[in-house]
Amino acid sequence: MRLTVTDRSTLFSVLAEASRAPSAHNTQPARWRFEPDGTVHLFEDLTRRLPVADPTGHDGAIGLGAAFEGLHLALSRRGIRLLPLAPSEASADAMVPESIPPALRLVGCSSLVSTKGPDPLARFALERRTFRGRFLPTDPQALKGLDKLLRRSSRVVPLFARPDIEAIATLHDRCSAAFLRRPDYRGELCDWLRLTPRDPRWARDGLTADCLGLPRPAGPLAAALFRLPIFTVLQKLHLAPLLTMERAQTRSAAALLVVTAEKAEDPFETGRWFYRLWLDLCRTGLSACPMSALTDSALGNAYVRERCDVPLSQRIVNVLRVGKAPSRASVRSPRIPLAELLV
Repeated sequence: MRLTVTDRSTLFSVLAEASRAPSAHNTQPARWRFEPDGTVHLFEDLTRRLPVADPTGHDGAIGLGAAFEGLHLALSRRGIRLLPLAPSEASADAMVPESIPPALRLVGCSSLVSTKGPDPLARFALERRTFRGRFLPTDPQALKGLDKLLRRSSRVVPLFARPDIEAIATLHDRCSAAFLRRPDYRGELCDWLRLTPRDPRWARDGLTADCLGLPRPAGPLAAALFRLPIFTVLQKLHLAPLLTMERAQTRSAAALLVVTAEKAEDPFETGRWFYRLWLDLCRTGLSACPMSALTDSALGNAYVRERCDVPLSQRIVNVLRVGKAPSRASVRSPRIPLAELLV
């Protein structure tokens, strides 16, 4: 039996949970339309793309998949199941072109049916955080949970050895510094940095000083350092890499997880699975942080592929550093107002 979600209070409650799904630079590209007949349309906000950091749209598709999985999880807590997404080609025929708002792309449509109980990972959606600081020593129980999780997945290659973690910590900083030297990449990144609460976008999206682990008084200073005149001086003094250095944080990790997927797999489906993996880590009591510079860099990608013996039929989705975060490290990344997610 098809169901509908038309009560605005329930709808906002569902979206509040679904919107916690991760996305590159916290761009939050997913937009939704809930029809009276139970059809759910997923749109991509094209203004949220990252043409420099994500020229192929791969990371954007992963973010959309994670958002769809987030909606599935939120609805399951209310006895509703979200059916698999039908591609846009199948759903566009049923829509009047003029009904698609400007700057939006129809990704696909789904339907709602009843389900028996909540997805076991649903309750962790509001607990998951990206932790960019130094991890605490990991307790045996969390390590046991991580081992159990890894045994269930052939798509994750774990690295526990300290020499491996040390080598990748250094390589990650090298890759980050190389991207930072590119004016186009740095400019796009700065567009998504929210380094002071005075920024009107502070509570909406992007990467805030709080989420980056920067003390608020340091935010304006960090913003100034990224500006071209000062950054040029830092480059000449070979100090620019200090702005993105995370070696200490990486070295503190209990493990690095190399996440893979078959190249033939739709990145949208990869995003659904990737989000579930992250929530599973949360269930074990561990926090995670993506090290995207490794996978975006040809140098980093090649090193990780060779070190972990990743076959050429697979792509490296991301590398996560994982560990135990301090209990006080519960900063939430900002989210776009719920009413703006509906079209």
